Order: sequence, then structure tokens, then C-alpha cells
Amino acid sequence: MQRAGLIGLLLVVTIAVYAEKQSRIQIVTYNVENLFYPLCDTVGDDKNPDREFTPEGKYRWSFTRYRQKLHNIAKVLTCINGDSLPAIVGLCEVEDKRCAEDLVRMMPHSRYKFIHYDSPDARGIDVVLLYDSVLFRPIVHKQAAVGIQTRDILYTKGVLCECDTLHLLLCHYPSQRGGARKSGWKREKVHNIVTTYTDSIFRTDVRAKIVVMGDFNSAPRWNLPHLVNLASQERFKGTGTYKYQGIWTCLDQFYVSECIQEAVEAEIYRPSWLMEEDRRYMDVKPMRTYLGYRYRKGGFSDHLPFVLTYSYPACAE
Repeated sequence: MQRAGLIGLLLVVTIAVYAEKQSRIQIVTYNVENLFYPLCDTVGDDKNPDREFTPEGKYRWSFTRYRQKLHNIAKVLTCINGDSLPAIVGLCEVEDKRCAEDLVRMMPHSRYKFIHYDSPDARGIDVVLLYDSVLFRPIVHKQAAVGIQTRDILYTKGVLCECDTLHLLLCHYPSQRGGARKSGWKREKVHNIVTTYTDSIFRTDVRAKIVVMGDFNSAPRWNLPHLVNLASQERFKGTGTYKYQGIWTCLDQFYVSECIQEAVEAEIYRPSWLMEEDRRYMDVKPMRTYLGYRYRKGGFSDHLPFVLTYSYPACAE
């Protein structure tokens, strides 16, 4: 009995030591829907979103409403993990650097820095990568042009906690405006460029840890060699990050390298305060900032955040 008890104790200690050598961080992808700065930078017509989201535009987009939107987004990011902010956040539909700067300032105790490039998107929106500057140190980051008038891809290679290298690709594929079939070639073009990037990374390191994230503007359907699409998991069927005409879809997705798929968990963040009653199609839907041109102070976005928890090996002492 004493021998069996000793073996059991050693097993418990071994498991505890192993658990201590695992660290967890969260990565979030979130389409924040029309985060525009209230001053117009373009000379386009009145239908240009950059002009519509001004005090004189159709949405009567003021600095008061803009700051409230920033506050609401900051609330989401602050609440996702309960006691700490996510280590990395990929944002879609951010107009420019000023919006990213103001969002970071809205979270004064955060350690966030950000990476942003202007893209040739017709709506004037970009992707932005926020990162905890203590937990994640970028080594290389660059803009991957896609050759059409849409959001470019943001590639970042960095070191997590000085011991784990990650390759991040943040995307916002072209929308289905005009019809899914008619616009499909645009998403196919962007996806081919993402594939080229991931293939190139794997040629250099077959064990590379890659995370591709963002808004793919379609249900999970794309394949990336040697990566797994977490949004296509069986448990996400019938739910999603976006609801259109009563149907939920995971437009926002994560692909991860096969070598880390056992170390990750994905969840859709949907607390009750992010939702509102869906009177037309029943049940609930994400609470957005505008219904048509009607402003709602408590609105967030028409998308829900998708959250990846990554348990990575802690550095050796």
C-alpha cells in the first residue's frame, strides 16, 4: 500500500509539474463593423462610407458616437478573458491608424501596441493587429497586397513570451456584395495568396506554428494545406459569428497548423449583453451600432468575436 501510495503521489506531482510548464494565451478575431473616424479624408461622392460616417453624413457620425463605439469595443475585449486582455487581437473594418490609436488609449492599463497598413479597399477600411507588447514581440510584419480593391493581408512573425514563434496572417476577404457567385473570384484570388504565404512558410519550417484568422466572408469552405479550420468543427454547426436572414454562419474563422491543433480551443464569445432580440427571425442576434440609419448607443457590431485559446510550452528555466 505504501509503494502504491508513493507511486500515486509521484504521478500527481509529475502531472502538476507538467501543467505548470504549460502557459495559455488568447487570440481573438473580431469584425467591429464600420469603425470610422468622424472626419472625412476623401473627395468622393456622398455614397462613400468615409463621407457617410461624418457629422454631416447619413449616419450623423459624431465624435461622441465614435468614442462610445470605442468604449463598447474596449468593453468586449476587456470582458472576454475576465481577468486579463487577450494577448493578440485581429480587428477587421477599422478605418485607419487613428482609430487603432484611440482604441488603445481607451484601455489605459493595457500593454497593447498595434500594426496597421493602409489598404486600397473601396470602403476605406483595413485590418489591425493589436498585441500585448510584453507577451508578444513582432520580428517581421508586412502587408501582402492582393492586387484588387479590397483589404490587403497583414502578415506578422513574432515571438510569444520569448520562447514560441508564431506566424500570423490577418485577413478580411472580399464581401459577397453583388452575389456570392459573382464575387467569388475575388475571395478565391485572396485565398490563393494566403495559400502561397502559408506554403512558403512551411517550405522553410515544416513545423511552423501558423494562425490564419479574420473575416472570410463565407461559411467555412476553404482549404489550406497542413492547416485545420477550427470554425468547421461539428460543434459550431447551427451557430456562428454572424446572422443573416435568420441563419448563423461562422464568417470569422481560425486556421491553425496541424502541429498545434491539439493545443488550441476555439469558442464564440456571445454573452447576453452582446445580443438583442431578433424580432423578424426569432431568437437573438448581435447588437449592432445602427439599424438602418438609426443609431443605438449600446450597439457593438453585427459580428461576434471568435476566441482562440492556445496552450503553449513554457520556456525552460
